Amino acid sequence: MRSQTHDLGYPWIVPLGGVVCRVGARTVCSDSRERDFAASHAIAELELTLAGGLEVVGDPGLEPLRSELAALERAFASFARLEVRELLEVGCGLGTLLIPLLRRGYWVTGLDLQSEAVESCRARVADEGLSTRVDHGDARTVYAEATYDAALMMRGMLALLPTEDAQLESLRRLRRAVRPGGLVIIDHRNLLSMWPVFGRKLVRREQLEDGRDVELGRQATVISIEGRVHERRWARLRLSGADGTREGDTKAEWGVLWEQHDHLRITTISETCSLVRRAGLEVLHVEPHPKATGPWHGVGALFGTNSDDPSHAWVVARRPV
Repeated sequence: MRSQTHDLGYPWIVPLGGVVCRVGARTVCSDSRERDFAASHAIAELELTLAGGLEVVGDPGLEPLRSELAALERAFASFARLEVRELLEVGCGLGTLLIPLLRRGYWVTGLDLQSEAVESCRARVADEGLSTRVDHGDARTVYAEATYDAALMMRGMLALLPTEDAQLESLRRLRRAVRPGGLVIIDHRNLLSMWPVFGRKLVRREQLEDGRDVELGRQATVISIEGRVHERRWARLRLSGADGTREGDTKAEWGVLWEQHDHLRITTISETCSLVRRAGLEVLHVEPHPKATGPWHGVGALFGTNSDDPSHAWVVARRPV
């Protein structure tokens, strides 16, 4: 398993498998309203480590990534009116989709708002012996004109844009970025499927290879009737004693807490399709998303398990010729 090192600026280094951080301050809190993603990056690195690292998560021969890649390639073959070779991935994160696409021969430009994720993704691309551009930004900073055959906005990234106007402008930018006949594929987070878990905590416990416990959690709260949602994600590490035994399971004995607060605008599938059409794109296909990678995949969809109302769905749209 490859290890990436990220210094969050606190005394006392504590290895976290794929993450090395410092634990003098017990809480690292980030808020997407302030474009501060230090905690989000640490949580993502930790989830990747617990999922087996990029060698496992990024292996196109394994599920669920194989289903996701197959669904992408079906969309390219069925709906694009040109050969899809050049891609833009908005919100590429640590490269868990970007790198397998590079391996399959696509030319993929990555874009992510987290500067820490950009550096991690660049390092992982280099470690794989691959080469591509990974830039800092999001859909609001796309200035390309007819540069790509397809643009991907995966992992519910559209929901991170806080207003309808911001979402609409970003979709218009993606439409301009793809060539006529090219595709825009959006991984939609479905508001309806989240209703059963609003106000509840979803907590998962995992164990690192060195025996220490990690707690991962998520919680969502409605903050307005216009689909505005506050989502809290966190990760906590329980430190081992000097003799290698675990400490007691009390709040005071846990180590650093990473806590990320995202303020989302989540719509129904029909609302998202309406936005896509208003942006000048043709909506061609909607389907449930293959299960996301990471330590949550073993417990099913994060929000909702109803196959008729999936937590995530793909919206496949095309720029008119």
